[in-house]
Amino acid sequence: MHKHNSLFTLFAAMISCNSLYAADLPVIYSKPDGVTISEGSSSKNMLIHSDNPKNVLQWQSFDIGKDNVVEFLGKNSSFLNIVRGNKPTNIQGILSSEWEVKGIYIVNPNGIN
Repeated sequence: MHKHNSLFTLFAAMISCNSLYAADLPVIYSKPDGVTISEGSSSKNMLIHSDNPKNVLQWQSFDIGKDNVVEFLGKNSSFLNIVRGNKPTNIQGILSSEWEVKGIYIVNPNGIN
């Protein structure tokens, strides 16, 4: 299996899993200079923007509730999201990016549902 197909399969599994628990939106722990995190068109949307090519963000939690959206923005940017909390990541809502984002990666040693 190609590496790309493995990542796609992992991502598809993350999105399709149902969970009994999901917070509304991720909670930031630390972020690099040049990264902005703002509310989107409603309080259920989070926009994460950077024009830096490589970004490492640390999160206390990275959950997306059922009716929530987290969108990554940035031309030719990649985002490595490291979860420091002690609970698995639960994604029930929408994780998206504009087409110019090169990659979104989530690392949580407690798992991703």
